[in-house]
Amino acid sequence: ETAIPYFYQDVRLFLDDIHRLQQEKSFDLISGVPTYTDEKYYNSILLQPKTATPIASFYKKQHLLPFGEYMPLRGLLNIFKDYVQIPMADFSRGEIVQQPFTIGLNRFAPSICFEAVFGNEIRQNAKNVDVLLNISNDAWFGKSKAQNQHLNIVRMRAIENKKYLIRATNNGITAVISPNGTVEKSLPSFEEGVLIASVIGNDKNTLYSTIGDMPYVISFILWGIIVSVVSAYCNRKRKALS
Repeated sequence: ETAIPYFYQDVRLFLDDIHRLQQEKSFDLISGVPTYTDEKYYNSILLQPKTATPIASFYKKQHLLPFGEYMPLRGLLNIFKDYVQIPMADFSRGEIVQQPFTIGLNRFAPSICFEAVFGNEIRQNAKNVDVLLNISNDAWFGKSKAQNQHLNIVRMRAIENKKYLIRATNNGITAVISPNGTVEKSLPSFEEGVLIASVIGNDKNTLYSTIGDMPYVISFILWGIIVSVVSAYCNRKRKALS
């Protein structure tokens, strides 16, 4: 996440240098980099292909972190704007459903950081794609249990959608997760390293990726109806006996 800590529009020359290396070594670049359009700022993921004339693709984060990426009640808080300055705290939201990244024959569904907590949102972009992708800056958590907790949450997204999930982090646990949630390869947090792995694409949709949390909602409603009916029946029976 924000591996390139400058706006995309301001680092084009740097990315041109990277592209020359891409063509030499034959690889596609995926990196976190903020972007802006029409006076709106986005926390984004860039896909820069290795093709001779690369056309950049972007995923724009749509579930933003309050106070970290946007200011709730901005109008009310403007009275403090001269006293409190939080860099990059006013990102705009991307669309909920966005185009996947296409690399070769595979399509990737990207997400950023704690977006992976929200399974019902991840599954909407996971439909008909081959691999899930998550980038994150877990330095916020320090060397705490939250590092592993965040990883375990991400593992659930792989299980729900039955797809490989590739996770790249700043100072977190970088990992390749199988469709059954197994961490096949990983790098420890707060250590530099390179992770090389192979994944298998799967563009089939699961029941969860198709209908989401609806079964749970229906179950809660039915349970509420059953409890209400049984409670009413018991109350009537007690009144009849009295």
